[in-house]
Amino acid sequence: MTVGVIGYLVVLTVAVLLGGVLNGHGPWFWGGTVGALLLYSGAFAVVLMPRPGAFSRRSAVAATGLVVAAQTLTWGTAVLDQSATVVAYEPLVVTAYVLYVMIIFRSALAVAWCGAVVGLTATLLLGPRTGAVEWWTALQTTSIVVLIVVTAASLAIMPLLGEIDALAIRYRRVAQERADDTSALTSREQRLERIDNRVRPVLEGILNSGVVTGDDVIVARLMEARLRDGIRAPALDTAPMREAVWRARSRGVSVTLLDDGGLRTLPEADTAAFLSTLLPLLVAELDALSEGELIARVMPPGRSPMAMVTVAWRGIRRRVEFGPDGFVARVVRV
Repeated sequence: MTVGVIGYLVVLTVAVLLGGVLNGHGPWFWGGTVGALLLYSGAFAVVLMPRPGAFSRRSAVAATGLVVAAQTLTWGTAVLDQSATVVAYEPLVVTAYVLYVMIIFRSALAVAWCGAVVGLTATLLLGPRTGAVEWWTALQTTSIVVLIVVTAASLAIMPLLGEIDALAIRYRRVAQERADDTSALTSREQRLERIDNRVRPVLEGILNSGVVTGDDVIVARLMEARLRDGIRAPALDTAPMREAVWRARSRGVSVTLLDDGGLRTLPEADTAAFLSTLLPLLVAELDALSEGELIARVMPPGRSPMAMVTVAWRGIRRRVEFGPDGFVARVVRV
């Protein structure tokens, strides 16, 4: 479709240039037609870029506005040009109806016809002032007839077009759910592999020696806590955080990690930016503690602050609140 539109625009440009040269149009023609070609190109882009199901009313209005502007500019240029014929302008005039048809087939029938009526009004007002005897041509009549026929056809197949858009939306949703499931499964397998790499040597040592040492018990408790962190706080489950939490718990610090899902509603890029700022600060807090307690929590969706870290040390309690950018928004001491 995109290649076809590019080809159409190339042919349109060549046709306009040849018409201008062969009919000896003046400077008004060249300036106006270049502007109209740019407006039509923008309209094609607005119509074609959104995927099925994503062509909103705003997009339809924007595309229609560009087409009406191009139509008005075309006829306004013809008025200023005062040529004896409007043949060179006809490819631009017909292009407006091509775009109206495309907008109709993107399920924006009412918007397309509003634009067509406004464009036709501009044509009827400006056409007689161009100085051309035959400013209204058979090609324009044919374009309007085609628009009416397409409208009738679209009314018949509109339910089908709506179902196609709905299927496209459903397909993207299912694909996203599958991707999320695959990502969750991969993350779970990686977590189990990390636990296996930590636990297997300990268990093999116990099996070989037949003795469970105090260090073995500590490692088992630390591994149980790490497994719990991966389940309860997946957003904070990164290698630097895991190691920092392990070191802190090994020193006797009580660490609780919670993720209530607030980051899952953000775009992926915003989540990555937030964590890239938050996690180094959390690691620094953990490494600075020799005792006490640290609770890190990602808040539920729509809550402010976005995340909160509470540190208790020697009778002093400090709560650090983080804004949407991952930086410290407020520090409260109790």
